[in-house]
Amino acid sequence: MTEANQLPVIFVDDEDYSGQLIKGTRLKFVDKLWTAADGTPLHENDQHLAAGTGHAFQRWVNGLPEVITEKPLPDLDALNAAIPKAEWPIGKFSGQPEAPWKHVWYVYLVRMGDGALFTSINSTSGQKVAYIRLKERINTMSVLRGVPVLPIVKLRWAMMPSAYGPRPRPDFAIDEFRNFGSDQPAQIASPKQAEKIGKPVSEPSLKEELDDEIGF
Repeated sequence: MTEANQLPVIFVDDEDYSGQLIKGTRLKFVDKLWTAADGTPLHENDQHLAAGTGHAFQRWVNGLPEVITEKPLPDLDALNAAIPKAEWPIGKFSGQPEAPWKHVWYVYLVRMGDGALFTSINSTSGQKVAYIRLKERINTMSVLRGVPVLPIVKLRWAMMPSAYGPRPRPDFAIDEFRNFGSDQPAQIASPKQAEKIGKPVSEPSLKEELDDEIGF
């Protein structure tokens, strides 16, 4: 599959996000529900441009992320074995020490209505499945169309099997694909200047023009 930095994207990685995988606001998925970490309202019919995807290793040190993105990625077990277990963080749900380096999968999303930027990122199997399914469809449609394409998606959920029975996972439901090849048109049409000022006025009737009733 194509790596993230080879996918067409509509933003650039600048110093504002240097060394970070999360761009904009992080999205969370729990029990079929999508939320934004900063409380930004999300609506089920919001459309998002899936502007980029990728995977990397990440750990947290003193509250700050440390990431490894260079491919091929190193051996994950060896990375964690190099850190004494006494320094491993305590898992939020397990209450036990957990390996600090984790393999994470992420999707960058731009909300079409207002340009808000979000990142869906996690190390869960559900996130991995959602990432792989989305990536496969982007690559397949790009080949079929013969140009780089990106999908417009809605935040949804789907069921997946697990050791504890079926459970919900995040899903990026594709509404349509957009051409991101050369000479691409604007993805969101701008309103005409005349449409921004006041309200349209209907054309005057013949009666109004003559300021009188028609006499026959």
